[in-house]
Amino acid sequence: MRVLVVACLVLSLLGCGSLSGFDSPDIPDREAAMAALAAAEPCCEGPQALRYQTISQGFNERIVIDGSEQVLKLKTGKSWVEAYALPANRSGYAVVIESLIRNDEIFAPALLLLDGQFNVVDAVNPNQFIYLRAKGMSTDRLNYTLNITPELGAAYLLVFTSDDALSGSTEYVHPARAYAEAQSLSDPGVPNPKAKHSPVGLFELSVVGTFVTPADQQKDMVDRWVDSFWGDVPAATADRSTPATVEAIARSVPDSSSPVIASAAVVTTAAAVPAPVAAAASGAMMAETEAMYNQMITQAVAGRDIDKAMKLVEEAERAGSASARKTFVEEVKKLK
Repeated sequence: MRVLVVACLVLSLLGCGSLSGFDSPDIPDREAAMAALAAAEPCCEGPQALRYQTISQGFNERIVIDGSEQVLKLKTGKSWVEAYALPANRSGYAVVIESLIRNDEIFAPALLLLDGQFNVVDAVNPNQFIYLRAKGMSTDRLNYTLNITPELGAAYLLVFTSDDALSGSTEYVHPARAYAEAQSLSDPGVPNPKAKHSPVGLFELSVVGTFVTPADQQKDMVDRWVDSFWGDVPAATADRSTPATVEAIARSVPDSSSPVIASAAVVTTAAAVPAPVAAAASGAMMAETEAMYNQMITQAVAGRDIDKAMKLVEEAERAGSASARKTFVEEVKKLK
């Protein structure tokens, strides 16, 4: 028992990698949930018939999706859905959504913002959520912040998932590696686990009275994933990214023989991508080190941290990497 207590204390100090059944409600596992969702009948023809929970500024709750929710069939697939009536605020506000990893599974949220006539005014793809590692008492999670302006005209918020998301997973930092880092020890080299995406799970939703710009989310996501779900979608405003910007990223990365200037569509704070750097005098990089750099570049691009990925490319090429830039280009193209 004492060992268990000490182990739990260590994990709580580091941030638990995944919530266990002891600290979260009873939720079906992914396999059972997928079967239940396949058999579930949609409750409504469209969003007009959904039951909406009214939320206001200061709302901050942990939401359980366990298969008892309303079912809606969208162009992206069938999903249980949480529906919220948003507060009216002339000065704007932020809605923060964080989905929590639990038992190596996670609900991968998608978001739809609707106006008063239930037309789509904005949408967020599950891939746009940012992975945030466990820290303090917070578990590993997927995070997204919606800054809602009066001009957007958003009246309702739907939280659901998509068929594409359910076929994927989210890699998160292994607790042993997090502990080694916190103690300034050598990386144990254990592979990071992956949380399978599930149609059920836990997420936290909070409404903040002012705009939020977390350090991990200073960049606007590159693919806004706006689509027509029940009618025409208003054109995106000039200062909002569109799906075309994903292609702009790939086009902005030339081959290893030419200098690169990052497209402004990639990230608002992006620096120039460095031209290939001459290899260090020490010669070719060891295969294990090259693989490590390529993995870090892949993870940075997957997390939409383009700045970090570009810096890793430069660092790897200085050390003698011959494949870092190719890895970067290939991973950016996958963002489509």
